[in-house]
Amino acid sequence: MKDWKVKELVISDLRELAASCKGYVVMLGCGGVLNEWVNGVSQELHSAGVTTTNDPKVLWGNIYKTPTKYLRVDLVFMFKEDFKEIFDVSKLAIWRISWGGTIRLSDYLKNFKSNHENNEMAGGDLNVYVR
Repeated sequence: MKDWKVKELVISDLRELAASCKGYVVMLGCGGVLNEWVNGVSQELHSAGVTTTNDPKVLWGNIYKTPTKYLRVDLVFMFKEDFKEIFDVSKLAIWRISWGGTIRLSDYLKNFKSNHENNEMAGGDLNVYVR
């Protein structure tokens, strides 16, 4: 597969993007070659029956990396507007939970803001809900 251009954004930019798009998935701690993550996640979703294709150009609107102050690199996968035609949303939810280091962008912005150097976003507590 072709290489994907992964753009770097700080967390305040991601917050602005979150308001303008229907969905994002954040992969926590993506070390190494980022294109291998892009291709690997796309293939994994297809293999799990979550998507109708494994082509990242079809699956994703954009992909961003956001480094944390702890030198962890997180990847933010932005869905395309027509993602419900490509993704089985219920299977996506199950896959995201079973994968482990995957979180919705809205939760990421709330629960991982202290991992970023931007003072505006620093601080806060992790919200955990127990039933």
